[in-house]
Amino acid sequence: MRFTLIFAVTLWPFNQPAEEGEVSDVSLSKKTQLELPENIHEFEFVDILLAQNVSQITIETSSPYEVLDSNQRPLFKGKNIVATPIRATGMGIQMGSQLFKDTPITIQAEGGSIRVGKQVYRHSVKIWRESARAISVVNEINVEDYLKGVLPWEANPSWPAEALKAQAVASRTFAIFKSIQHQDEKSSLSKDILSQVYKGKSLENPKTDQAIEATRGEILTYNGKIFPAYFHSTCGGHTTRADYVWPVQKHPAMHGVSCNFCWQSKHYRWRAEYSRTEIETALKKRGIRVTGITKIVPSEIDSSGRTHQFMIYHKQGKTKVNANEMRIWLGPMRFKSTLLQPIQRRGIKFIFQGKGWGHGVGLCQYGMKGLSDLGYSYRQILDYYYPGSEITKIKD
Repeated sequence: MRFTLIFAVTLWPFNQPAEEGEVSDVSLSKKTQLELPENIHEFEFVDILLAQNVSQITIETSSPYEVLDSNQRPLFKGKNIVATPIRATGMGIQMGSQLFKDTPITIQAEGGSIRVGKQVYRHSVKIWRESARAISVVNEINVEDYLKGVLPWEANPSWPAEALKAQAVASRTFAIFKSIQHQDEKSSLSKDILSQVYKGKSLENPKTDQAIEATRGEILTYNGKIFPAYFHSTCGGHTTRADYVWPVQKHPAMHGVSCNFCWQSKHYRWRAEYSRTEIETALKKRGIRVTGITKIVPSEIDSSGRTHQFMIYHKQGKTKVNANEMRIWLGPMRFKSTLLQPIQRRGIKFIFQGKGWGHGVGLCQYGMKGLSDLGYSYRQILDYYYPGSEITKIKD
């Protein structure tokens, strides 16, 4: 059910068309909607990458455990694992005194808790031998239990229940979309901001657990198809289109909406200073070699006011750089968004000032909180930030 808010929404076209030589073929963009598989329940188990190409990890359990081979057949059992290092060798995977030649191996504990390094995770971990000196570790877990380690980080457990429910549905939708999209890969999600932050069992909270249970099995769809339901902290007044930020296909549920509800966020306005050397070093690490930067000019401003390209003027001429990528390179904890004021230069320093925190696509979390404070339900909140979407229940 749609609901009406008492302000007008005015949209402007994207200011700058693609330049000659730039790729604009939608067939080369990533999909933003997928058919729901008939075996959708198989995708309710998600794979989260915990470590990639590391020399070793330490595993620990406080209950009986079992090691399974790549075909899920038992290889070894024990009462518990006492802080044991696991590493790759030329022959396979070494776990204490045990050598497993068939990889990957899966370790699961009866108690359902496995410590990997400093974090405790539910269900099981799968360990891949990448080379004679490197392994990768993936946590295999039911999406409902996975969300228990996500929501307390992505939303404040003290927020109203309707806000937490909205976050639960968005996070579940994102996770299952990625599970379907990456079904032929070792992992479908990462544990950091590249997906959504996942801290495992140690972060779980009763209030967010209740929100997850209250919305169990609920995902967002558009015309019966699942979409990634992106979200971010604070939009600063207007969300933006997914295809403006990343090379993805445009989607009707993520075209941007006006938002007057996130103004109480501490990230609503921000300011950051960077020296010329900091910027040049960050660019150099990504293969962009510029020296003597004199000016940074925002370009390709979208209908939400966000910058999508920077034109950087320097001794060698000028160079165009993707704005969101540069924000990540310079550190998104400081450079919080691309909804910017004109960039000032003072000597060798550049001053960035803006509004909001995050990429600006989809659900604005502080806006979600603001709407819930006003009495809106989680269904109304989701309907507002993802226009035209529907809640589909995939599990009773």
